[in-house]
Amino acid sequence: MIHSSSTYVHFKKLWIINGILALAAIFVVLPHQSWMLSISQNGAVKSFDGAIMPIAFVPDWRKSDYVDRRAEITYDEIAQDDLIPLPKYGDMFTDFNSLFTYITVFKGSYMDEERVVGAGSHDGTDIRAPLQTPVFSIAHGIVVKVVNDDNNKYVVIEHRNVKYKSKTGKYYSSYLHLDSVAVNAGDIISKGTVIGKVGLSGITTTPHLHLQIDNEDAPFQPYWPFTFDDANAANMSFFDGVSNGLNQNLIDMYSVDPIDFVRHATAVDGKDTETQTPVTENQPVVQETPVVTVSPIKSQTINTATSFPDVPSDDKYYTAITYFAKK
Repeated sequence: MIHSSSTYVHFKKLWIINGILALAAIFVVLPHQSWMLSISQNGAVKSFDGAIMPIAFVPDWRKSDYVDRRAEITYDEIAQDDLIPLPKYGDMFTDFNSLFTYITVFKGSYMDEERVVGAGSHDGTDIRAPLQTPVFSIAHGIVVKVVNDDNNKYVVIEHRNVKYKSKTGKYYSSYLHLDSVAVNAGDIISKGTVIGKVGLSGITTTPHLHLQIDNEDAPFQPYWPFTFDDANAANMSFFDGVSNGLNQNLIDMYSVDPIDFVRHATAVDGKDTETQTPVTENQPVVQETPVVTVSPIKSQTINTATSFPDVPSDDKYYTAITYFAKK
């Protein structure tokens, strides 16, 4: 069959369009943003050049009914204008959003109203975020472990040639309680790569990301300073073990403060780095940067325990409701 020149041109256009669609398939589309993944199974891991926070945006929790719905609301349900950059960790006692976002601090205890570092044996920092919030790799590295079970999803990434305080070597970032996982063991990834989404898997009572940093001396990653048997032997539950600082000394041996690591870890050559918004090898295409007018924190009236459904009202750790109500 002989095609006319117009038919040839038509098919040529179709091939071009199909090619464009194929290229578009390498993009991962997330609510409010499109981020290009940088994942490879080949090649060398990029040199460490500083770290970033694993979450870019959270809701302005003071708006709408986000506080009451925090156990169920998803990231794509948040209005674009209600998204704000991840609050600063150091503003917990002057900013409600910061206090409400950072649930449990490094070596802290659960439901600690004062967020005291050293009060318990929580190995990591808990960052509250809506379900399915994108989670980013804090630095260049290689995925060394992925657990993707029905009720336990997390990722561990190895970062090489890192200088943190007086120690130089490998560090491991762990991202727990995920709803879904977007990487595989062996993947070589860039800083800012989407590795999963915030969920409720594992031992957790409310949607959040548990970020943890372990050194290369840790016997396993993510490291934890005690087992259930250890807690039982001390006549404690798992939560009691954390809040009472069970085996806290082991955390000092094998783990570091994740927030301080993000702020101060450098390349081995000692180059200073700064905390950045997540980026990939190609700059992320962001539809719009949320613009938020910050208004004075107003008191919230919380009448019933059902406003805080992630912790039963009769739970002995249920103390934060009165604290947050005052704020």
